[in-house]
Amino acid sequence: MPMLMTAENVARTYGISRDAQDEYAALSQGRTARAQAAGTFEDEIVPITAIKRVKNRETGEETLEDVTLPKDEGNRPGTTAELLAS
Repeated sequence: MPMLMTAENVARTYGISRDAQDEYAALSQGRTARAQAAGTFEDEIVPITAIKRVKNRETGEETLEDVTLPKDEGNRPGTTAELLAS
């Protein structure tokens, strides 16, 4: 289910407005960004190595490469409630 649909369901089911959800999401993103910058999660997040498929857009050739992710990359530090609302 797309996040937009989830937000609509939360608004309808629990009476939490989209604006309130966006404000909380932006606050959460900011907290996470500050914690990452301060190294708060370094003892809790373990780097993981995986194989990534890379496709050359010009030739269509696909190759595999090892990639190590040292931290959670899901955070978006510049997130604001206004950006979420748009």
